[in-house]
Amino acid sequence: MEKYTYIRKTITWDSRRYEVRGKTEQEACEKLADLVISLKRGEFAASGQTTVEQWFQQWMQTYKIPSGITPKSLRMRKRVLSHEDRARAAHRAKQA
Repeated sequence: MEKYTYIRKTITWDSRRYEVRGKTEQEACEKLADLVISLKRGEFAASGQTTVEQWFQQWMQTYKIPSGITPKSLRMRKRVLSHEDRARAAHRAKQA
């Protein structure tokens, strides 16, 4: 069986490290170019290590706060987030 090899490209943007992978050099470069365009637009490129809390904060800053959000809506969203965190923690405790 042939071992899978890939080309990896990395970039640092605003003190964060981003990585893309491709089967060929060209594919990796194309993905890197797409990532740079996305970052220049201010779109958030989440990594596999992004927590729900980090994603929520980024989402709020990028989409909700600029368009306006009422205090009640903000409280509701934070309540849902904290409920999901507790549910996730309980699930992990059951598996351990």
